[in-house]
Amino acid sequence: CDVELRQDRSLFPSICGDFAERMKQTGESAIELLRHLCKTSERWDKSREEEYGERIEEELSVIENMGFPEYLLICKDVIDWANSNGHTSGSGRGSVGGSFTAYLIGIHSAHSIDAGLPFWRFLNKERVSMPDIDIDFPPSGREAVIRHIAETFGSENVCGIGTSHRIQARACIQNWARLTGTDMATASRFTATVDQGATFKMLMER
Repeated sequence: CDVELRQDRSLFPSICGDFAERMKQTGESAIELLRHLCKTSERWDKSREEEYGERIEEELSVIENMGFPEYLLICKDVIDWANSNGHTSGSGRGSVGGSFTAYLIGIHSAHSIDAGLPFWRFLNKERVSMPDIDIDFPPSGREAVIRHIAETFGSENVCGIGTSHRIQARACIQNWARLTGTDMATASRFTATVDQGATFKMLMER
């Protein structure tokens, strides 16, 4: 196996579906399409045109320079498809709440300006990393959304990511006490006899 992975930029699948067709017909770039979606959004308040305009231009400049216009469009595509097929997405959480652009195009529901949420927490030039967009779906629609993503963007561009966390012996005891209804004071006294950093295996051997 001989694979060379590029480290200098993030790699995204090509934009597909309605957005891809529109860009093909109009000749718009991804950033131009994002700007259009923002300014034609139902959430755009024309009485605050100057304030909104300044904020999105500031954000779009950073988004473009850091190479993430396609990423936001892909997330919007997934959310739009899910909502139109009865798989309502969550209102958004995490640092994406600081993006007024993401609010305008429907990725989350927090009014970034009125809530005083800073864009730099989501994306800034001093911290070059993937912006974090957490999207939640109900269990009943999760598999359908994943299937849509794989079919739209290619299964070779989609993977599942699992995380694991190992807790130490003291935390095991506390969790066990909560689950079994054991008196927490008793659990705490027992926990105090266990060395800090001890593993569950060490506890069982003891």
